Amino acid sequence: MDSPLSVVSPFKSSVIPEILEQPSKNSASLTNGCSESFIGCLEVHIHRARDIHNICIYHKQDVYAKLCLTSYPEKTVSTKIINGGGRNPIFDDKLWLNVWNLDCSLKCEIWMLSRVRNYLEDQLLGFALVPLSEIIVKNGKLEKEFSLSSSDIFHSPAGFVHLSLWYTGASPEVMEITPFPPADDAYVQESEVADPTPDEFDKIEFPDPKIVNENEMMVSEYFRLPCK
Repeated sequence: MDSPLSVVSPFKSSVIPEILEQPSKNSASLTNGCSESFIGCLEVHIHRARDIHNICIYHKQDVYAKLCLTSYPEKTVSTKIINGGGRNPIFDDKLWLNVWNLDCSLKCEIWMLSRVRNYLEDQLLGFALVPLSEIIVKNGKLEKEFSLSSSDIFHSPAGFVHLSLWYTGASPEVMEITPFPPADDAYVQESEVADPTPDEFDKIEFPDPKIVNENEMMVSEYFRLPCK
């Protein structure tokens, strides 16, 4: 029987099996590189997390990180488990995610491992969302410490995670970019047409309605016309 067709990934030197052009629930994301059938590859270096919640009562909690793209949340990859990581685990781990489209975000979750699965499931300690566009506009490379939120509903602070991100692949021809603050000259032009100051208002003279009415009566008497 012939061996399965293999291709060489443009992102890694290793040979990886060729996969379908469309994602399937049974196909897991590759953790040692990305296939050329995808439009891009996202490499994530998870350095560390700090000031995360420690919900383990008796000893330092065992921690791991889990990654996915919001366009395909069922495709996840995880770091190694940091035994006794506590509140400030050091992961120093690299993972790869295949990118199918650019309209998505990287979701990085920090979990506490449960050692008693019959009584307690793994607990989510916090997560961070990083839009893929934020990485692309930085020439495909971004290193930053991101804030963690405790849940999608409350978004209460839950610590920080330090990530280095590299994106390689297709880029959009047009991308929406947040406008920068106005330049100094624009600010000057805007200030020139600003609302008048209170001093300028003081210079404006408004006619007294009573005086206007008396003037009309005097004109009417002078010409012996009835005053309306």
